[in-house]
Amino acid sequence: VVVDSAGQDGIFWTANDAIDAAANARRAFIQLGVGTFGPFNADKPSMTIQGMGYDIASSYGTLITNGTASLNVQVSASRVTIRNIAMYTAPGGAGGGSNCADITGAYARMIENIYVDCDNSANEGSMDKAMFRGNQFHGADVDHIASSGSDNIVIVGNFAVGAGGYFVNLGASANNGIVAGNTSDKGIVNTTGTNTVAANEEY
Repeated sequence: VVVDSAGQDGIFWTANDAIDAAANARRAFIQLGVGTFGPFNADKPSMTIQGMGYDIASSYGTLITNGTASLNVQVSASRVTIRNIAMYTAPGGAGGGSNCADITGAYARMIENIYVDCDNSANEGSMDKAMFRGNQFHGADVDHIASSGSDNIVIVGNFAVGAGGYFVNLGASANNGIVAGNTSDKGIVNTTGTNTVAANEEY
């Protein structure tokens, strides 16, 4: 199922429409084209939503942004993969105080995405058994990854700069995860001490 900002030739205008259509047709892959798209909620399980990448210098690629809406990208279903898209919520209160992504579905996979800047945290939510791999974080008013209750979260091979708070903030209910092989300019909070935090570079 293809999403294009021009909405021509039977291609969907919005990710939400494509998610609903894909679920009805029992399809599990959604391709976002080049362009700027509004918020969406990945509320159907076991789907992959993939973009065309994003170049910050030229602003070319697949960008999800919310304007001043209260939510941007939501992952509320289980086993959803978000890959190769950019997310932006205007910082300093201009983006409705929104995270770039709110993740409550279990087994989410956030892979090779670019977080341009975020008006709260880049990712926030329960994030149970989520994986973050190969993402680039370029700014957030608060944390890049803030987990309120994840078991077995995996955070590997990411690059992060410019958080107002922490690169990773694992709260009092986050246990038995792995944070390894990341590079960031901010620290990692392991509140419970039950998560493995190793071989990360802080500069």
